[in-house]
Amino acid sequence: RKRSAEEAGELDPQLRLLRIALFSAESETASQNRLNLAFEVSGAASRAGDYRLARRAIDLAVLDANTIAPTDLDQLASLKIYKARIALDQGDFTTAEASATAANRIFEEIAAPAANRAIAEATLARAIAARGDVERARAIGLGAAARTEGADGVRGHPARIVHAELARAEVAAGDLEAARAHFRAALAIDELDYEPDRVLLAAVREEHAALDRPPSDSRGAAAAEAGTETP
Repeated sequence: RKRSAEEAGELDPQLRLLRIALFSAESETASQNRLNLAFEVSGAASRAGDYRLARRAIDLAVLDANTIAPTDLDQLASLKIYKARIALDQGDFTTAEASATAANRIFEEIAAPAANRAIAEATLARAIAARGDVERARAIGLGAAARTEGADGVRGHPARIVHAELARAEVAAGDLEAARAHFRAALAIDELDYEPDRVLLAAVREEHAALDRPPSDSRGAAAAEAGTETP
């Protein structure tokens, strides 16, 4: 059904079912099952470009995480990064910066793995750049980029997320050459047999190509990735 819908240019039929499931679950009490459902819906909706539904779902997931597992700081911070990235896709830069800032503080507090820290920093850099504080955004972005370097640097899908977010930050800052460099770094990473990575890779290709189109032909940024195992 999903393949047929894609070929016909229609929404994934699964998303309609997930929407119904989410709306039904909202009347229930907080639970791990509801959190998992809300997270699944946020990822599917983000990949389909339905950011309103994605935001509604991730807000519920964050609420449930605070209610049922307030001491699971890694989970809470990861959800806040997803929320920040969805807010960025909505153009809600204030919420994006606040959520990414909170996530970075938590990851620093718990000494989170480098991949989580790099994604959180790159997301915050993009949010800050979108709000116009270019110098601060670049300072944070340099730290995120440094985590992808060297023999022990962040690799694979997390590294693609980092470079994609930093490229978008540079687009917001108006430095298209720096954006191209990050897009190229994101494209140079081997593709994974993993739907969120395929969606992200397609978005990066589109956004990279859009930089070289005349303004009247630019289609803007493609749908962002979501639904990853790391934030």
